[in-house]
Amino acid sequence: MIQGSFRLRLTLWTAGILGVSLIGFTSALFFTQRERLRGDIDRDMRGMVGRFMRPPGRQGQGPGQGQGPGQGPGGPGGPGFGMGRGPGPDGPGGFGGPGPIGRQGNLARLSADPIRFYRDGQVVQANGFAEFPDGKVAAISPEGAKVAIAGREDVRVVQVDGMSVRVLSIPFKDQEGQAAAIQVARGLRDFEFWERSQATTVALFVPIACLVAGLGAWLLATRGLRPVQEMADAAGQISGRNLSGRLPIRGQDELAGLGSKFNEVLDRLEDAFDRQRQFTADASHELRTPLTRIRLAASEPGSEPEQLREALRVCGQSAESMTRLVEQLLVLSRADSGRGWLKIVPTDVPTVVIRALERLPIASADRIDCVLPEEAIALDCDIDAVARAISNLLDNALRYSPDSARVELAVCEVGEEVEVAVRDLGPGISEKDLPHLFERFYRVDEARSGSTNAGLGLSIVQTIVSAHGGTASVESKFGQGSRFLLKLPKANKFLTSGP
Repeated sequence: MIQGSFRLRLTLWTAGILGVSLIGFTSALFFTQRERLRGDIDRDMRGMVGRFMRPPGRQGQGPGQGQGPGQGPGGPGGPGFGMGRGPGPDGPGGFGGPGPIGRQGNLARLSADPIRFYRDGQVVQANGFAEFPDGKVAAISPEGAKVAIAGREDVRVVQVDGMSVRVLSIPFKDQEGQAAAIQVARGLRDFEFWERSQATTVALFVPIACLVAGLGAWLLATRGLRPVQEMADAAGQISGRNLSGRLPIRGQDELAGLGSKFNEVLDRLEDAFDRQRQFTADASHELRTPLTRIRLAASEPGSEPEQLREALRVCGQSAESMTRLVEQLLVLSRADSGRGWLKIVPTDVPTVVIRALERLPIASADRIDCVLPEEAIALDCDIDAVARAISNLLDNALRYSPDSARVELAVCEVGEEVEVAVRDLGPGISEKDLPHLFERFYRVDEARSGSTNAGLGLSIVQTIVSAHGGTASVESKFGQGSRFLLKLPKANKFLTSGP
């Protein structure tokens, strides 16, 4: 459902964006073209006005013959006819005649031919009428004529016989100097047809384009989200009981990178779950051993004083072993939580070493040779935690060394680090055990296998040292002893704070 919803949203967004873009583009194109066509119409009408208002006495394109006194149309020899008010050598109002009335050509046919009425000009007097041989004719646009007679040019669209007509009204002075107007009209039938055709084209094209784009987006989204669906199906099969499954990876694109990163997370989760299960199993095993010893000692303590003392000694040792195991588990648990379990304070190496020796029994401490620098080295650390790490190494070295052998603890300053080395003369560690020595509950199989140690001491050492920004390592050869090395940053090199 999530994938379908995303696919639908992607499709709608694609179609919507395309639709808005197309509508915006076509609208801009439509209005630009419409204004250009209107401008062409207006320029054409102004050209007609210019031809109508040519200078007096200029020869026309054909002779015109007056028909007598008064008003009368000229001959059809040119593009228009004249209107006059008195006699002239070529007839009253003759086209192209020398009289002042020659400026007023192109008038008579307006009333005779309505089609020409929309194309030629007429002079509208201040009374709102144009005079023709058959009488007065009202202005095409009375409102526009009034504006032009008042001295301002006017352009507007009016309805004449059911057809839209664009009318240009221009101020004009007749031969008596009276205010008048020249109106030129142009039918907009072709223009309106163009507008309707453009609107129809856009109304059909935009929805079809959006539909095609939406279909394409749907198909692309379906194809593009197919790997996501496969990953989702594979992820649905992964659970706490089955962490071995992995997401399918195809290609080298971003989804493949996402799947790879998710698989890496699954690898870490599986490893963490495995370690958690192993940790629980090992802890249960380690606790079961002392509990079994306590139960046996308590069930059959014996009746003799010596038997009772032995039973109490076994119970005490087992309780001490469980206490030590629980403390170690608590240390690891606090370290795993990572919530300020260290209490960092300024100190020095001798203070930490003394605290580590105090954690050992007196008899064990007497077997240790300490080699410290003459000048105290400053440290920023959790004193108890670092002392625990050192004492764990010392206890480990003492446990696996011969009773008469001594253990060396050497501290030195190397560059910006403090090195703490613990060397023993024990049986050494085989090469196959070295890589796993700091793992939790790991114990070697041979010479050290007889120990009651739970296998957490070295793991705690590494956890503490790593939390201080240092490292823990071991060098050993089987049968030649071992050397454990801790490297800690000096003061002001590891700065943190704890609660």
